[in-house]
Amino acid sequence: MPVIGAILIACAFLTVHCGKTEDDFPEMLLGMWITEAERYQDRYIEFSREMIIFGTGAGAPNIYFIRNVDRKQNGPENEVTFVCTDTEDTEFVFLFHVEDGGDGPSLRLNNPREVVWNKTTEPEMPILVTPN
Repeated sequence: MPVIGAILIACAFLTVHCGKTEDDFPEMLLGMWITEAERYQDRYIEFSREMIIFGTGAGAPNIYFIRNVDRKQNGPENEVTFVCTDTEDTEFVFLFHVEDGGDGPSLRLNNPREVVWNKTTEPEMPILVTPN
């Protein structure tokens, strides 16, 4: 019985950590990102080593668990691809373009590419209050 328990623990560890290496995770992404684009004013993207959270305004955030990270240098930017799963174990692939400019790093999703996200030092998104 102890052998079966050890095998189950090893399988669980490999399922969570398989393919994910600390070296591939770009440190500059850690934290919260916001944009000045009017359409996304109530949205945010937050990165930790384990997950990506997309703040969706008034709704509940979308949480994705990182399974694999691939990083490629493409001129002045890094292309970072995350393979993630949601709480139902559905797989998603997110491609981000990251530049480390003079005003700090900027982030663009592959789609829509024209929206620029900037890292913020704010600990969390402000609570939006609508007048009665």
